[in-house]
Amino acid sequence: MKKLHITLIALFMLFAAQAQTVTEKDLLGEWTPSKLEMQGTTINFKTGDVTFSKEVEEEATAGGQDIEEVKEMVKEGLAGQGIDKVRVVFKPGMAADFHKEDSVKNLTYTLKEENGATILTRSDGKIMVVSLKDGFLQIVPEGQDGAGGPSIFFEKKK
Repeated sequence: MKKLHITLIALFMLFAAQAQTVTEKDLLGEWTPSKLEMQGTTINFKTGDVTFSKEVEEEATAGGQDIEEVKEMVKEGLAGQGIDKVRVVFKPGMAADFHKEDSVKNLTYTLKEENGATILTRSDGKIMVVSLKDGFLQIVPEGQDGAGGPSIFFEKKK
């Protein structure tokens, strides 16, 4: 019984470590988009590469589509969106500048823990789930987590 108790404690600690709380200190600095993941598709903003999961490739191939042509269509579809030009600068005092194309929103934000996730709420009402994953800041718009929606990974500018 004692071994089971110790094992359960160890498992709890492992899962607690995986659900890392994101703090204001973690966010401070300038972040630029590195990649976007959505429904089995990854777009790397640094290299311009588009990659698909095995399932997406199989589905496209079964539908008679050429994978390279589909990748080019994805690139063209994102070309005018400006996602690769977005920047976020987190400043002390729970303030942040959200840059998109030629505009800047100077906002404040709050962070709270909810069901093992860190929720960032901007002063303009936008809500997103934030996490740190392999040195990247992952941002998922509210309601998109697990629904196949976009997940944008930001890299901290040095």
